[in-house]
Amino acid sequence: DIVARQKQVFADADKAGDDLDQDNLRMQLQQIGNDYDLLLRRNPAFVPAYVSYGLFLSKVDNRREAVTLLLKANSLDPNLPIVKNQLGNYLAEEGKPLEAMNYYLAAIQLEPKEPLYHFQLGTLLTEARDDFLKSGLWSRAQLDKTAREAFHQATLCAPDDWRYAYRYGL
Repeated sequence: DIVARQKQVFADADKAGDDLDQDNLRMQLQQIGNDYDLLLRRNPAFVPAYVSYGLFLSKVDNRREAVTLLLKANSLDPNLPIVKNQLGNYLAEEGKPLEAMNYYLAAIQLEPKEPLYHFQLGTLLTEARDDFLKSGLWSRAQLDKTAREAFHQATLCAPDDWRYAYRYGL
């Protein structure tokens, strides 16, 4: 119910565009947060709530709290690729690409057919090239090969998605 309401609030906000009532949106988002808090107080081991709440907080730009919830979800169930991917995103954005890579690889291992996970690994290796080279664990040739393979895998997993094919072709 909370996730459905959350989706509706975001859809309504997108539809409103420039006519969006910011105060009303803030109030609705706060109520959703309160409902998640209540749900987790009543069900402290309910992993889907931690995941959904963490994704919600990421979307409303409350990243630190989002990561806390996602880490809790990961500790309760270490086999959720979406959680691994989100933690990888956070670490990449925080300038910790080597740590992020481990989470992306874990997501890929758990769900090898998800193109986004391969794509994000390739993007990380490309954008944080200098960090990987400085670590001494990678050569330029290894980075290029691994990034290209990640983009290739994303394309194979979603052959009809031009965005993956475009990135692989670069």
